[in-house]
Order: sequence, then C-alpha cells, then structure tokens
Amino acid sequence: MMKELPLTPLMTISLTLTIGIIIAKWGYDDFNMRFWLIISIISCALGSIIFFLTEFLSKKAYFSRSHQLLIFSQCVMIHLCILSLGAFLTCKQIADSQTSTQLKNWQELSYLTRAKINTERYKSNIESKLVSLHVKQQDYAVIAAMALGDKSALDSNTRNSYSISGASHILAVSGLHIGIIFQLFIFLL
Repeated sequence: MMKELPLTPLMTISLTLTIGIIIAKWGYDDFNMRFWLIISIISCALGSIIFFLTEFLSKKAYFSRSHQLLIFSQCVMIHLCILSLGAFLTCKQIADSQTSTQLKNWQELSYLTRAKINTERYKSNIESKLVSLHVKQQDYAVIAAMALGDKSALDSNTRNSYSISGASHILAVSGLHIGIIFQLFIFLL
C-alpha cells in the first residue's frame, strides 16, 4: 500500500496561486486588473475581520462549531486573496506586455536616457569598425571584451586560458581602464 503524502499549507498556497494565474490567462478579456485587485482587497479585509473575530472569541474561551467555522472561513478568504493576487499580477503582466511604447523626441528624453542611447550608439560604432578591420574571430572577441566589456564572443578555451593564467580581470572594463583612457584624453587635449 502506498502512503499518502500530507497536504502542506505551502502546497495549497502554490496550487491556489497557480489556479489564479491560469484563470487570469484564460479569462483575461472578461476580468481585468481592477476586478482582481478589488477581489483581493475584499478577501484580505474579510480575512482580517474574521481573524480578529476568531482571536476575540478564543480569548472568551468559546471553542464551538462557530469558532471552527470562523477559522475555516478565514482560510478560505486567505486562499481567495492569494488566488486573486496571482490573477492580478498575471493580468498586470499581460497588460504591460500589450501596451505599446511611445516614442519621444530627443529633447523630451532625460539626460540619463540620452547618455545611455549615445553610449550604445558609440559601442555599436566601435564594434562595426572592429568588424570592418577583418580581425580574426577570437582576436575580435578579446578586443571587444577588453574595450567594451562584451564577453559574449569569447569561446570557452579563451576564457579558461585567461582564467588559468589569472588574467581574467583584463577582459572586463574596469575603473582602471576608464582611468587610463581618461588620462590619455587629458594628456592629448
């Protein structure tokens, strides 16, 4: 005979969360984020009220059928809250993935965003210049790793060689590299 495994609270919570996610994916068009948020707030509030009512009754030493019913209903409210929170988060993720990004003109972008875009543009220009020099694949990978911090083109043999020799820190753009380049610019200008 097989022994049955006990159903732990974590199992029921994860099962409830999974069911909420499946329901939200299946019925996304029918129930939106607000619906699931309202359900989760109501069930959380009802669960809290029932909890305080149960605590009040337990201090009075009333352990009757109604006390057990309150505990059961509190568990149901908690599971309903978890189900609706899972559905809410899933609906939010679906809504975020469906929203289109709005393009702004250059002046409306923040300074930090413009700096990131310029940095990516300079990085792609440097990569294209390296490719146009017809450098061997692994030589390109080492140069790109040292200059741009992009280690994606390195093969495992090259990584292991640098790691074994203790020189793997050379393959990353560090503060020292930036400092040397900055000093060269200061010296030249």
